[in-house]
Amino acid sequence: MRACLAEAILPDGEIHVWLGHLVDDEDRTAQLASLLDSEEAARAAGFACRRVRMHFIQSHGMARQVLARYTGDDAAELRFARGRYGKPRLIRSQSGPDIHFSLSHSGSCFIIALTFRNSVGADIEQVRDLPQAMEIARRHFAASECRLLARQRGAGRRNAFFALWTCKEAVTKARGGNLATTLGETGLDIDSTDVGQPSSPNNVRMSARGYPVVSFDPLPGYMAAVASKHPFRTMRHYTWG
Repeated sequence: MRACLAEAILPDGEIHVWLGHLVDDEDRTAQLASLLDSEEAARAAGFACRRVRMHFIQSHGMARQVLARYTGDDAAELRFARGRYGKPRLIRSQSGPDIHFSLSHSGSCFIIALTFRNSVGADIEQVRDLPQAMEIARRHFAASECRLLARQRGAGRRNAFFALWTCKEAVTKARGGNLATTLGETGLDIDSTDVGQPSSPNNVRMSARGYPVVSFDPLPGYMAAVASKHPFRTMRHYTWG
């Protein structure tokens, strides 16, 4: 079965991942702010940091534009509900497709992953030096994950840490859970020695608690991961804007 959409088609068994860039532009931010609902606007107003506030508005506004391409609805008219731990869920219109999504942003980039009739989780992180990576891993990662990190040095350890972190967060989002309480429970079944060295989309596939997850680098300096409740055939990558 396929979701028949106004401008974009999301086949059953596929994940579509959109990458967008966040900019320091007041006019662009104001345009996208007009798409947000009252709850999103209130959350945006709560950020004291101007750059964080702008990036929140832009990522949520562009996410609405992406979703509107699949639903055929006006971006400003989309409505959302929130799960127990705050994950947003698109409220389906009476005749609209059953689209599920997950949004994440870091640094100057955001990603949104979409699936048809299937829970999905996405995470993106700007890679940065993290001297305490092993200390964090020992507190929150599984023993096998700590061993993988311990074998790495320098940039290899840094990249592997962020690859594992984004995978665990993506799985947590797909499950609709709380990262603070489930991070240590989300042990990855690692079947590749390339973790932390992704060079192309769909490079490293893993699983956690039955959730398939893919680690990839959307662009230099970033790590990302997408997880799904059910196995999927294909992950397609697009750039927004």
